[in-house]
Amino acid sequence: MIRNIIVGFFTILLICSFKTYSQEISSFKIVSDSLYDVFYNIRNINDFDKRIELSQKVETILDTLLLIEESFNYPFDTLGNMITCLYSDDKACRIINWNIPRRDASYIYFCYIQHYDKKNNKLTTTKLTDCHNNIENAEHVILKHDKWYGALYYEIIPTLVNKKEIVYVLLGWEGYSLFATRKIIDVMRFENGVPYFGHEIFQTPSGKKSRIIFTYNYRAKMKLNWDKNIGMIVFDNLEQIPTMPSNVEGNMAPTMFHDALKWEDNVWKYKSNIDIRPNKKRRSKVKPYPYK
Repeated sequence: MIRNIIVGFFTILLICSFKTYSQEISSFKIVSDSLYDVFYNIRNINDFDKRIELSQKVETILDTLLLIEESFNYPFDTLGNMITCLYSDDKACRIINWNIPRRDASYIYFCYIQHYDKKNNKLTTTKLTDCHNNIENAEHVILKHDKWYGALYYEIIPTLVNKKEIVYVLLGWEGYSLFATRKIIDVMRFENGVPYFGHEIFQTPSGKKSRIIFTYNYRAKMKLNWDKNIGMIVFDNLEQIPTMPSNVEGNMAPTMFHDALKWEDNVWKYKSNIDIRPNKKRRSKVKPYPYK
């Protein structure tokens, strides 16, 4: 069955080369509907090796499909929550992202980055390789597409640096281990359409970082999101669980307090114990994202 789907995909892609725009969109939908079936099998098969095999089939399809310029505007909405499909607010880039659980309760991540250069009408698509288990000093290194700190992204925050370069702060989730979960704040920037990850623009109590990684107990839920009402990246303050030793994995949990990062003087500055309650006067002065 999978082989027939793959053959069908490439037949459609070949035909797309000779179709009008509206016909191409219809063809994308056919591919998307078929991809849903593959992702459904990935979700419902318990065999990890089989899941990886099916995911590789998906990659084979996307490797070709996402090179087509019109693919950038196709939302893949028929896939629902099978994948994450995020556009940046400035519509300059898109993230297509999914994950597969491992046997040890961690995950392996898959991701494509599409960058659209409006000035030159050029689309660049880059496939990322997840190496997050093999990255040392992860909060301080700059990474390329072939050595990516894998995560499942859910928010993109465009940020204007030095009044000339737009970088993209990425908020993500990582199913780290049997006992711990992680939330990630990373940065993506582009050189000639190719993404690089990490940028020393986070000022924290322990110094500047290229990305921030929060590790907390797997049973807890941690808030990490862009709060448009106050113009900050807001996250739960974490503290050690009193009943757990300091050297035990997953020994941190959210408190009732919130910390934040605010864009000031070309860095994201750490703010402790902030007030996140709605305030109409404060909201009226806030820009949607720090790039406009």
